[in-house]
Amino acid sequence: GQGTGPVILQRDGRYPELSNAWISSLIGLMASHIGSPSFPESRERRVWLFLDEFPQLERMEDFSTLLDLGRSKGICIVLAAQDTSQIRARYGRDRTNAWLSMVGTHIITRMSIGEGAEDVSRALGVAEVEVAVRSRSHSGGKVSESTSMQVQTRPVMTPSEIASELGPRKTLIRVLLVGVGQDYYIINVPYFTPRFERRPHVPAEWTLTPPRELEPSPEPEGPPEPPPSAPRLTSSDLTQILGKKRDLH
Repeated sequence: GQGTGPVILQRDGRYPELSNAWISSLIGLMASHIGSPSFPESRERRVWLFLDEFPQLERMEDFSTLLDLGRSKGICIVLAAQDTSQIRARYGRDRTNAWLSMVGTHIITRMSIGEGAEDVSRALGVAEVEVAVRSRSHSGGKVSESTSMQVQTRPVMTPSEIASELGPRKTLIRVLLVGVGQDYYIINVPYFTPRFERRPHVPAEWTLTPPRELEPSPEPEGPPEPPPSAPRLTSSDLTQILGKKRDLH
């Protein structure tokens, strides 16, 4: 059947705490619903959740539920971050490493040399390559050269290669695609100009209405009346309060 349209949860940099709070709460509510047995598994359902600048959101304790149980229930999650160290600072090293291993497809663009590039280099692993090694020997005043092939182990991509080989070029962006089969792919993605769909921010009409000024309270026409004097007790009032004396003997 026809699916529903996209829902954009827009973050406003003017109110970061308020934006992070309600977006994180909504995602946490979604994680709780997915973790419930009342939400059945499905092979046909596809619910895509794109979280751009994921480390900027508040820490969500229930987010692991989306990754652990969401896959079998048709939940597809796309996380975007500038560096894996940002996720590690928010959720810790162990949880970040677990998430990186659980996510099936990775798209890596340019990264600066640092802990994030080292993480990606370690995740790509090592490869055995054959290297031609030339040797020279001297015998009887003669020099002989020979070439032999040796097997060496090196990273698939070093941190310096990740920082220099990937990223934007003049007419395209070079990215590394990991997770589609056993091979790794370097793909050139051309730039494109998106068509205009709507304005990025349309404030509600009630937010544009200035607050009304409070009307001043009317001034009293004359001097304030003195408060009424406290009533005085009479002898009959005292008799009623104290009552008659009783003989206790």
